[in-house]
Amino acid sequence: MVATVAFPITIDGVYDYLIPDHLAGSIRRGMPVQVNLRSRTLWGVVMEIKSSSPYPNLKPVLAIKSEGWNRASESLITLYQWIASYYHTTIATVFKPIIKKSIADMKAKEVSLFSLATTIPSGLTAKQSQAVEKLDRRGKPMTTKELEDRGVSASMKTTLVKLGVLVKSVTTEIRESIDSSYSEGTLSGTLSEEQLAVVEQIWADRENPTKPFLIHGVTGSGKTYIYIELARRTLAEGRGVIILVPEIGLTPQTISRFTHALGVPAAIMHSRMSEGERRDSVEQVVNGSRKLVIGVRSSILIPMPDPGLIVVDEEHDGSYKQADPEPRYHARDVAIMRGQFQKAITVLGTATPAMETYFNAQAGKFIYIELKNRFGNAELPVVTLVDMNRERASGNWSPFSRELRNRITSTLAEGKQIILLLNRRGYAVSLACGTCGHIRQCPHCTVNLIYHRSGDEIRCHHCGYRSHPNYKCEACGCEEMQYNGYGIQKVEDQLRELFPTAGVIRMDQDTTSRKGSHADLLGMFARREADILLGTQMVAKGLSFPDVTLVGVLQADTGLTLPDFRASERLFQLLTQVAGRAGRDAHKGTVVVQTMSPHVPAVALAAKHDYKGFYESEIGDRADAGYPPFRRLVRIVFIGKDESATLKRANQIAGFLRNYPVLEILGPAETLVKKSHDEYRFAVIIKCETHTVLRDSVAQVMKQFPSVKNEPVRYKIDVDPGSMV
Repeated sequence: MVATVAFPITIDGVYDYLIPDHLAGSIRRGMPVQVNLRSRTLWGVVMEIKSSSPYPNLKPVLAIKSEGWNRASESLITLYQWIASYYHTTIATVFKPIIKKSIADMKAKEVSLFSLATTIPSGLTAKQSQAVEKLDRRGKPMTTKELEDRGVSASMKTTLVKLGVLVKSVTTEIRESIDSSYSEGTLSGTLSEEQLAVVEQIWADRENPTKPFLIHGVTGSGKTYIYIELARRTLAEGRGVIILVPEIGLTPQTISRFTHALGVPAAIMHSRMSEGERRDSVEQVVNGSRKLVIGVRSSILIPMPDPGLIVVDEEHDGSYKQADPEPRYHARDVAIMRGQFQKAITVLGTATPAMETYFNAQAGKFIYIELKNRFGNAELPVVTLVDMNRERASGNWSPFSRELRNRITSTLAEGKQIILLLNRRGYAVSLACGTCGHIRQCPHCTVNLIYHRSGDEIRCHHCGYRSHPNYKCEACGCEEMQYNGYGIQKVEDQLRELFPTAGVIRMDQDTTSRKGSHADLLGMFARREADILLGTQMVAKGLSFPDVTLVGVLQADTGLTLPDFRASERLFQLLTQVAGRAGRDAHKGTVVVQTMSPHVPAVALAAKHDYKGFYESEIGDRADAGYPPFRRLVRIVFIGKDESATLKRANQIAGFLRNYPVLEILGPAETLVKKSHDEYRFAVIIKCETHTVLRDSVAQVMKQFPSVKNEPVRYKIDVDPGSMV
């Protein structure tokens, strides 16, 4: 018998290996196996078992990992094969983040423990006897650090072990994510009649799930309560639960809510974890000791043998789409397919469904459930739109309108908390010459450099270039360089000046780069150690603080003018989500939205919490322009250091695709950032009503024009792109 094996390294295709007699009958599809590949030993996964191979002199399988495998593991292989096919990548690429961090060479963490012997030998010296007196006589084993904390040095520990006073043992320690230490207590209240009816409707489908469920509930409607009750029932039946959240910043609160309510530890998955923490989390899932997984998009790929419930919270969020590297999958769509393959209930939840999701629900592809009311006594907040054109005309050029400033003052006087959103990092938007208007740009990318107060430097948010600001203009030589616009750091300074007694926490990419910083900042705000939480879009969704009664949006129009058909949808979702952070308890909430475009549907309808109105205003434009959900898209981005050669290859492939009459080809055109990391970028968009034709045409492109890593021009294929810029 022969096993076909895929590997956690980027190798096209799969390889055949001979199954030796002593492993015959033991190897199954989906099982990890150890083999020799190109003079090195590594782990792979069995994709197929067959009776023969066209290749002679096969190498044998060396070892297997059978623990944790069951029949449901085979359906995982089907899922991974679907991902590779749908997103035009290799099966090895799909496996790479899974296998490399779970079953490769990293070992479990072993910890030495020391306990007092039952009988203490006689003849100890005075110092040794003093050390014994410092030890725990209740029999609790102690680590080396605990011994040192009690005043027992490393050398004394070694001596006591040799004398038989201390008995050494070795145990395996699970490396826990620091997010597990965050605690905000349990969610209060019981399920309402409306929520219980939703739970029963979904639970009735568990024997043979037929379609995904979309829970469309207003912000604060208690969707988390529903998820927890479904998870409780699923775990009671011995099946696993996967909870997806869109942002790393949401994991501490989500972990706390679920683990407190369910009374079980969770396996955590996100990019800020160490390799050891990630390895242990995956192993706990594979061996079945943990059946609850909470994490970001990569969690949907975790090799859980038998999930019974998959929840995609805030399913609309753009972070569920992987942009780079491969596979460029969408976690929501993979979750739906995984639910089908593994017979699991799949629940999508949001207050602002993606246009495609709502369209599918209306078409009957998803089971639609609506929650119209907030949980308990909470009411939707009152939203006030402030026209910043009028503020500017009256001479107010500060980041705060008079309305918002007055609201902050009164909210602080009432002893309540505030969340402010400004989706713009840094201190100033640009460094420009006051004489000729020249703006300092990155030498490697066609973007403006952003001034950051920390380090007194200008930075590129694309390639990471940093430099100390030179206040002499590169174009005209004048020393009149000025900082234009305001970023979140400048707003933080002005907040502290305007409200000197208020505690302010800034939450953005700069303040959350340290491991565990999300949990630390959220914990401080939850404990009322600060009055104002100022942040980028990471504070706009999922967070729930009962004392927040005011939310302010400083620049609601950010991103609205981007050349992307989803720009209005993203803005509507962002405004609706951040507004939902206010008044989530019995206290009435207020939202102030500062905008230069108060009459744009995305802004005006978000102020009314009117999702269906926005959907109706947007869906017609999508149909007229031939964008999703009416047509499928593939975006091919061409990258090269030579601009003309890159454009030439883009034109060549665009011409090839135009031979398919059912395809509509847009471009090639420059991407929004024409040059990034010293490489030029051009994009081609493919539109088609039929996915099969789209898939086959892209497959032909890959066959006729292979993209090789070291070639002067390469390209990236993005199926169902999340962004057009």
